[in-house]
Amino acid sequence: MATQFAINPAGERVSVIIPMAEYQRLLEAAAEDETAFLLREPNGSILR
Repeated sequence: MATQFAINPAGERVSVIIPMAEYQRLLEAAAEDETAFLLREPNGSILR
């Protein structure tokens, strides 16, 4: 994976550029983590 960074005039990293495939994997992982978190909540049974 070729990760690239956008930097500001001070040389600080302000953004990251990643391949679309990696972005999709991150979105899927976040959705799974969010669902698992919500199901563990006291009212999680309502979601089932």
